[in-house]
Amino acid sequence: MSKYRKIDPRIWNDAKFNDLSSNAKLVFFLLLTHPHLTALGAMRASIAGLANDLRFTEKAFRESLGECFQNGLIKHDERACFVWLPNYLKYNKPGNPNVLSSWGTWLDYLPECSLKSELIQSVKSLAEGMGESYTKALPESFENDTRNLELEHELELELEKHIRQVAVATGPVCLNKKSKLAYRDEIVEVFEYWQHVMNHPNAKLDDKRKRKIQAALKKLKFSVDQLKLAIDGCAKSKFHMGDNPEKKRHDGIDLIFRSAEKIEEFMRMAEAATVTPGMSALKPPSEELMRGVI
Repeated sequence: MSKYRKIDPRIWNDAKFNDLSSNAKLVFFLLLTHPHLTALGAMRASIAGLANDLRFTEKAFRESLGECFQNGLIKHDERACFVWLPNYLKYNKPGNPNVLSSWGTWLDYLPECSLKSELIQSVKSLAEGMGESYTKALPESFENDTRNLELEHELELELEKHIRQVAVATGPVCLNKKSKLAYRDEIVEVFEYWQHVMNHPNAKLDDKRKRKIQAALKKLKFSVDQLKLAIDGCAKSKFHMGDNPEKKRHDGIDLIFRSAEKIEEFMRMAEAATVTPGMSALKPPSEELMRGVI
């Protein structure tokens, strides 16, 4: 984690800091100097663990943490165990572009949540403000997350538009958008199903796989069950399971969910196997599907 941190002595002139109780100031300094704090000014941590660091009761720690939160000194997502000091990079800027280029590694240490996305936007703004060399040094992982956020925003706007259209046609109704958390749960469900069916217990749900499953759910509008069916179709294809000239399996998420057409073809393959009793193998995949394998 980040080994050295800068603490500006002018903190004692800061009104927000001076409004804190003595315990809240101690909590803030714990977070600022915590050994798990990354170079991004954020870390994964639980209330219970942090309280134990100070030998505070959990109730007393929550009260002090709440003061820091109310004064804008920290941001916290308890469910994700995400803790962030939003002003940290103001005093701990990268000394040169090479330092910034290593920051992509720290993202892997931080849990997925809306605050992480907000942090990434903050880092992007910091890099842009420091000049072109810093902007170019920004790791690709920051850009990928931004594109993912843009997709989420676009899809949410489409859903809001649909809700308004329904309201106009049918009168006032109570329609709740599916939460981001619900989509994340569906992504995990699809990934774990693929992991089990394809026997990849050590596979990781990285950003690339998340984006591919998310696009299939949100942009292409397939359901979780339909995506599972597509996975089944791929698993029932001897060709994709390794019975091919290369003797290589082609069962990746990026292939199965590459496009709506691919998903639909794999779904048909699963359904064909289901409705044909005693069928030991499916027909060879279409030439078009085979062309999309590599």
